[in-house]
Amino acid sequence: MTDPAAADIVLVVGTDRRVAGATANTYGNTTYVNPRRVVDIVTSFILKGQGEPFFSETERASLFRKSATKRCIDDFKNRLEEQAQP
Repeated sequence: MTDPAAADIVLVVGTDRRVAGATANTYGNTTYVNPRRVVDIVTSFILKGQGEPFFSETERASLFRKSATKRCIDDFKNRLEEQAQP
């Protein structure tokens, strides 16, 4: 399906880039400032007709962690399975 308006649930994956501090180093008469940039991955599920996500996960982007998107999908799947059990 390619039309989000026709879907019951929409998965939205995005990034939030920001500066989370800086490091300053002085060499002689010159000071160098290096901003510490952070990229967060934001994954959300939005129900049809709703403006706000009913579930959202944010995690700092890293090559060494399980992705926020996979965690979001796994958590949603577990919630559905728990509700399906008597």
